[in-house]
Amino acid sequence: SVRKGLNTSSQEKAIEYIFGSMGDGVHSIKVLDTLIKHNADGEYVYFRTDHHWTVRGAYAAYIAFCKTAGLEPVPLDEMERHQIDGFVGTFYNQTQDAKLAETPDFVEYFVPPTETETLRYERGKAFDPVEGSIFASYATGGQNTYSVFLHGDFPLTKITTDNHTGRKIMLIKESFGNAFAPFL
Repeated sequence: SVRKGLNTSSQEKAIEYIFGSMGDGVHSIKVLDTLIKHNADGEYVYFRTDHHWTVRGAYAAYIAFCKTAGLEPVPLDEMERHQIDGFVGTFYNQTQDAKLAETPDFVEYFVPPTETETLRYERGKAFDPVEGSIFASYATGGQNTYSVFLHGDFPLTKITTDNHTGRKIMLIKESFGNAFAPFL
């Protein structure tokens, strides 16, 4: 929604425009409706000190994706839960508002029950991937804690799992997709 005096555009209208531009073979998922419902139910789907959704918001999007794709989602209770406390995100970083620092967020993440091999391709190193994991468990409280997901933003990350379904997926994303990708 647009608040009086702010020069912003409607996310909902932008999403409708983008969906309207998709070809007939593209199955769009209305995640905005899902997030609004989960947020209204009091779930922790967006951080207080950061512009990203939490892993709970990303999981709600994953559930919507699975429903559209005809897949059975992995329940959260079948994943190993981790939590990093003391996260103050971009809203704090941009404003340095002490009130935001007084009420830090926490970043939780869930490790899916499958083995993975992850290669990160860094800028300027297209032919020299870094082997690692999906999660940067070394991320600690503070401004960079959201980098626990995929180690942050990289031009290309390739994740191979031990799920031999014959299926592949390509996710084109920005930073919001970092918390979503591990569920795939």
